Amino acid sequence: MQNSQINKKDLIKLVKNLKDDSKASPIIYFYLKNEEIRKANFEPNALKSLRDEFVNLLMSALEDERAEIRDYSEFVDGKYVIHRYDYDDEIDAIKQMSEVQNINRSFQPFHSKNDNPKDIKYILFLLRNESYSLLIFSSMAPVSIFKGRHNFFAFNDDEVIKQYDKALIQIKPKIDMFKFGYKLNDKNQDDLFILNVDSIEKRLNLPDIIFKRTQSYINDIVRIQILNDENLLRECLMDDLRLAKRLNAAMHNSHVLQYVPSDKIVDFVREHQNVCRLKCDNNKIKLTHKENVEQFINLINDNFLHSLLTGCNYLVSHKDQV
Repeated sequence: MQNSQINKKDLIKLVKNLKDDSKASPIIYFYLKNEEIRKANFEPNALKSLRDEFVNLLMSALEDERAEIRDYSEFVDGKYVIHRYDYDDEIDAIKQMSEVQNINRSFQPFHSKNDNPKDIKYILFLLRNESYSLLIFSSMAPVSIFKGRHNFFAFNDDEVIKQYDKALIQIKPKIDMFKFGYKLNDKNQDDLFILNVDSIEKRLNLPDIIFKRTQSYINDIVRIQILNDENLLRECLMDDLRLAKRLNAAMHNSHVLQYVPSDKIVDFVREHQNVCRLKCDNNKIKLTHKENVEQFINLINDNFLHSLLTGCNYLVSHKDQV
């Protein structure tokens, strides 16, 4: 995945250009639980309605003044954060679903005789023209299929009320993530943005990718030999997604381990034990329980600041460099 420098303002402009292009016809696919893809042949009016629903929903999310685009590796929480996926590791299911963007691929239609609406895992909404490509991923919530022995459904056709005895596909348009393809500095970009992080982490193999990165970072920490118990660090981090994400963000963003010699880090902890809430033993930082691991992550993330104005020391979770 290439790192993109596109900002929110430019992204809104490009998506709007695609939205306003009347020649950009949408195509919808279903990604099934068995990892197969089916083309959903909606009739024109329904397809137009879904086009309006999905694109307007995306524009609403992007144009919200509270929305901000942040790299996923920062692990910034927030209802209005749009996470740009910046890991090199590809997410298997997303790679499979993105095959609908391949103009040389064709897919079998979703057919009532062979396919079951209960097997739909994701709705894939594709809209593109010669310049841009938008692929929206919308997870299918468990639905009640309105069909059964104890129900009678009917619909009004002019003056006649007819029985409806087929399975209905209930679609509630929402956006878990989207890919946007465009050109930046004469290079083709295809960026993935995640809106619903909780859903993606539960449904896809994102935790595996996070823990893989965590393991690599733990190895980096072990190499500088500043801890008395490396096993405790592994046990706590490789069994707790929240902690693993915190460590990954700290290692990605902080310069502590990169620029500060290991003996200086240990000296800092020894001199500021009350602030760090950590202790040293034989020139090693002492880890005895999970809370120590939390404090060690604070240390790596350089969360201990000294006020030039008051002389007070602070523990902070967010910093803006000046």
